[in-house]
Amino acid sequence: MFVRAKRRFKDGKEHRYWSVVENCRNRDGRVVQRQVLYLGEINDGQRAAWCRSIEVLRGIRGRRRSRFFPMIGKRRSWTARRFGSTSRT
Repeated sequence: MFVRAKRRFKDGKEHRYWSVVENCRNRDGRVVQRQVLYLGEINDGQRAAWCRSIEVLRGIRGRRRSRFFPMIGKRRSWTARRFGSTSRT
């Protein structure tokens, strides 16, 4: 996945519209690009944040992989940590 810009000139000004795009292989074996999410006109800070989010999804941030939902897969629930017991007796 990556972020792609489309340029358009409107009223003498340049506008950039951004989308999150991924490469997919169709039945013919050709690689096509599929728009996953339309972002619209965003500023540079928002674009950088989207690029970082995509890097996290792709897992290329190095050895340490970030998780969007770090509590998934944990054995102890929030109530067990808070109250020290998991059973309701």
